[in-house]
Amino acid sequence: MTPLKITFQVSGGFVPPPYPLHLDALLAYAQTFDALGDVADEPGIPQLRALADDMPIQRFEKDGDWCYMASAVQPEGPVLNDARFYTQRMNQDDYSARVGREHIQHGRHKPGSPMERYQIQLETARGVHRNLLGFYPVQQSATSSGALLTLVGWCIAEKWWVEDRLLNGRITHIGARRRSGHGKIQSIAIEEDNLAMSQWRLRVRPWKLLDDDLEIRAAWKPPYWAPENRGTAFCSSQLI
Repeated sequence: MTPLKITFQVSGGFVPPPYPLHLDALLAYAQTFDALGDVADEPGIPQLRALADDMPIQRFEKDGDWCYMASAVQPEGPVLNDARFYTQRMNQDDYSARVGREHIQHGRHKPGSPMERYQIQLETARGVHRNLLGFYPVQQSATSSGALLTLVGWCIAEKWWVEDRLLNGRITHIGARRRSGHGKIQSIAIEEDNLAMSQWRLRVRPWKLLDDDLEIRAAWKPPYWAPENRGTAFCSSQLI
């Protein structure tokens, strides 16, 4: 295994998710999609999650638990914290008509499959179709207007495998709101750096390892979205 520093240059600013975005999560995403080509049948969720089980990233083990030695991805250098205003409005009649014509797949129902009456209804006061009015944060480079933002992550892993997963064009954006043009990757640099031997600790962990660690409730291994992976954890105040 090799200590590595991965540098992303992104345009459109970076919209940080609610929890730290870990480098191993990006690698697990790429690993899963690359492995789908070898799956003959339509896999279920357990089979999909198993595709990223054996990533060649060093693990840190302690007290019967483990996490990958891969840091969260965070900006490098001076950052301007900005915000964007957004609205969301749903045209119920148009959406319903498009579902009826099978131009839109409603939820997880395949086109042509029977749906109950309540499954066709749209709720604009709550849920994914609700009308919205609000703001979201954006981190921009503070060096100059329109400059690319530098994001860095650290890990201890097989360099050839990291290059194969990140440089194949599978991952095009980092962070939230990518369809609004944020976090578009313009370049990726992967280099050996012994600083990764300590910097990987800048992540969510099930143990306290740094003096400025704060206790949170979050997942510390992929898939980070899975509720069963969440628990009492610690991470540096730099990531909060």
